[in-house]
Amino acid sequence: MPAYGGESKTYGGTLQLRHSSYFHDTFLDETSVALQSSVRKGDPYLVLPSARVRVNSDFADGTAGVQMLSFGGNSQLPSDQDTRSAQIANTISWISLDNKHRFKLATDFRYNRFYQSNTQNSLGTYVYNSLEDFQNNLPASFTRRLGTNRRLGDDLTRVALV
Repeated sequence: MPAYGGESKTYGGTLQLRHSSYFHDTFLDETSVALQSSVRKGDPYLVLPSARVRVNSDFADGTAGVQMLSFGGNSQLPSDQDTRSAQIANTISWISLDNKHRFKLATDFRYNRFYQSNTQNSLGTYVYNSLEDFQNNLPASFTRRLGTNRRLGDDLTRVALV
């Protein structure tokens, strides 16, 4: 099992209903209802602090290389996002008998709601300057987010047009 990675899942869907009809021979009524949902979730493979170690290498051909190795938990996970919305729209149109004029009365109601939980680096990240420092448990730094970052919000929009 990969240690540093994680798994992300995304789900979503939309449902829309639409109805149109004439009444009194000159009025067109159009109504639509829509629901939408989107969910994204990310979880680390391991729930552990993350660690990075700088590895210096000298190669046989005289060249050198530096690489950072990452292991432990994934500091960017877990994360959650949930967005939902609903809309109801209605338009009533009067159409002249010669089809040259059209007057509309439209209403639109929308409700949006979102939730985000971003708890990046909640268990911390150790950084080591060498494999020797890692072996002796001498980190160069340790960082950690102490609070969680959660946001919840919604809005309602109402529109009427003539």
